[in-house]
Amino acid sequence: MDLKGCNKILEKGYPNRDDLAKFPLGDKLRELDLLAWTKTARTIKLKEDELDLGRTELEEKLKADKRMLEEEQLGEIYRKHISRVISCINHLVEPDFKGFIERVPETIWANDPLSSYIKFIDSLKKEEDTRKFLRFVALYHDIGKVTHRDRHPILGRHILESLSDRDTNDFKNILGKRFSMMIQLIAYHDLFGVLCTGEASRPVLIDALRHKEAEKSISCLVTLNLADIAGTLPEMRMEIMHTVLSDWLFMKNLLEEQRPEHGIIYRSALEKQILSQAQEQERTTERIRRLLVTIIFRVNNNADLKETLIKSVTSDLVLDALKTRLGPELLVFCYDFALVCKLDYLLRFFIDLISKWIELKIEEKPDNGDIDIREIIFIILEILVRLVTNYRDLTHQREGWPRRIGLELLGITRAKDISQRVIDLLLKGRHIEGVNWIADEATAWYFI
Repeated sequence: MDLKGCNKILEKGYPNRDDLAKFPLGDKLRELDLLAWTKTARTIKLKEDELDLGRTELEEKLKADKRMLEEEQLGEIYRKHISRVISCINHLVEPDFKGFIERVPETIWANDPLSSYIKFIDSLKKEEDTRKFLRFVALYHDIGKVTHRDRHPILGRHILESLSDRDTNDFKNILGKRFSMMIQLIAYHDLFGVLCTGEASRPVLIDALRHKEAEKSISCLVTLNLADIAGTLPEMRMEIMHTVLSDWLFMKNLLEEQRPEHGIIYRSALEKQILSQAQEQERTTERIRRLLVTIIFRVNNNADLKETLIKSVTSDLVLDALKTRLGPELLVFCYDFALVCKLDYLLRFFIDLISKWIELKIEEKPDNGDIDIREIIFIILEILVRLVTNYRDLTHQREGWPRRIGLELLGITRAKDISQRVIDLLLKGRHIEGVNWIADEATAWYFI
């Protein structure tokens, strides 16, 4: 099957099981099609007659069949997610994609970064192959989950880089030289998402810029990421899209500034500029603000209260908390925090932490009815400061050059009893013990 044949299927939506078999790695796509995961990332293999069940009905059946414990909750259902992603990518690659987000005033579309992104989408009118290419990549973007859900983007890259000659040729016969860009997009398809949530800083995108067609690659990457985000959330909020595209526009403009007339991009200068900007006080404040807003948005408490708390998390409030906690050490923290450019699995813990904090505050029933968000902000800052302090030595190479690192906090969420015990310590005045526990569970890695 060629790209035209693949596209003919995908433009109608997510393929059925018979059509999946016609694609390269069809057996793996069909295997993925049957997978679901609990909220603790335990894999469940579904039966074909269960694929069209609603979430509640499916969860009840799995528990009745003893394939899920009563206390477990169903998390991702692969088919429901990928179906939405394919639908979203089909909206995005069309010349008029405004239906992707409904009920948005027309005037908003004229503002950057949306207007700049519309220009990119408009350019696809003349690039039918790019539109077909993006649909094809969207089908495979989660291929790494066939091995494991955690770190699946990098697992996806490894799967595609280590294929047999026959499977590699299947892809190359369809995509030609674009197969290398497909691998790149799959490896980094979550980066704009983790930037949007505050889990990452902009230097995390440096790796995604190393493709020879960096400008085209970064625009394809943000399109894939927007579809993935929209396929994950109940609704695509305008604020999320604007945040994602703001990061994209920053990178796009940098690439254009760094490209001289002869067309060569100086990577070292580009990376230095990205890092320098990420270390500014304003960017640190914005990263933490994004993190707080994302956490509050994802808790399951009272919707009206969530909106009130989200509105109260302003840049000024976060900056004031940073200055109060760090004083003259703020600039050093900003420098190091930008180099800790990815925080894996900390968001899960923070969501449980704030959920419990809100429950306690509602039970206390403050006299004026207001909940002061600053209390939880200081607890979260205490955690971030300790993590950065513990690992800042790793952000400096022997030669004096800065080095990007990531921190993984999967250990603190591996068992409900552990996370609840740590949350109790943090919320009942025993901050030091709670923060120590979190720091002990953290592991670090280097970005190459």
